[in-house]
Amino acid sequence: MVGAEHFWLYDNLSADNWQEVETNHMSIPLGSPLLCKLTACAVKGHVKNTNGKSIWRPEKVDIDNIVWVHTANLNSEGRYVNGSGGDVIYDPQKAGWSWKVEEDYICLNHYFCRDENFFHDRRIALRGETSYSLETLLAHHRDFSVQQNLSMKNFIRTQHPAMYEKFWKEKD
Repeated sequence: MVGAEHFWLYDNLSADNWQEVETNHMSIPLGSPLLCKLTACAVKGHVKNTNGKSIWRPEKVDIDNIVWVHTANLNSEGRYVNGSGGDVIYDPQKAGWSWKVEEDYICLNHYFCRDENFFHDRRIALRGETSYSLETLLAHHRDFSVQQNLSMKNFIRTQHPAMYEKFWKEKD
């Protein structure tokens, strides 16, 4: 990853999809950094990795007609791009967006379950207040912890060494 500055070279709206990253079967003390600890993730082809998060350029969005927090209607100059700079297309005839994990330049981690404390104390304990069943939550917990993705940790270690030294090196 070379960083988000790559996307601002595009004079359009940029976006990315997220990678589901989860608990790593760890409990992180409240207030402690989690980026370099929670590295377990879903396989790239997992259906939940087809969700997108947008980094909007306000001048490229039809701001009066936003219908969903993660995507927006674009004006004629806007387009969506993925984490490798490729176009993301919306096609309602083919099940919607063409999101998939692409992370050559930027990757967003999505921490649905966060650490074990949050997963049990919030997601499981408060599931009655959401649309998630216990079975779905347990499946997410399992499916989002299948493999390790160290790209965020490696990015911080190489691109922000002082931050890495301060928060993570001694804890690795």
